[in-house]
Amino acid sequence: MSAYIKSISQLGEVEIKFSTNMRTENLNLTHINSTIVDAYIRPHDDWHLREENFNLSTLNFTWNVTSYQNDTMWLQIVFNNPLQISPLGKQDFFVFHVKERGPNFMSLLEGVDLHDNYTTLDHKVRKQLPLTQASKDLLARSDDSSSFLSGSLIFSMVLNIFFAGSKYLILMLINSL
Repeated sequence: MSAYIKSISQLGEVEIKFSTNMRTENLNLTHINSTIVDAYIRPHDDWHLREENFNLSTLNFTWNVTSYQNDTMWLQIVFNNPLQISPLGKQDFFVFHVKERGPNFMSLLEGVDLHDNYTTLDHKVRKQLPLTQASKDLLARSDDSSSFLSGSLIFSMVLNIFFAGSKYLILMLINSL
């Protein structure tokens, strides 16, 4: 059975997908947080070593499992200093390491636990925003504007296809004037 980190949002929401549905009934999510999983940030290309007197503890964070249902596990990461994550052009890595597989990572249908090759997962982490209401509002507004701009682009392309001939005639008319 396999797993991968599907996405990490700019507010520290991590989505982990498994290849099959998992045995998630009667699981203690705090037990997963504290004993059987290790999570940390791995700086890209060891950039922190080139910084003079860099304090590696600025990359620390707290996390907890917020949801674990079917084939998806959701984590919430709260960074101590979110602006220190991926500060250069290259992105740092979030590493999720399962120390004890056991019943917490058992396939519902196959009855097997997580394969050895999938006990350590990593994924690039974008620059992070502080987990505040203002950050949440900013991301929501940017999603809304992205949807609006995508719709406007599609609308203008459709108009261009239908009115290409008449636009040419109007331009010819303007040109003759």
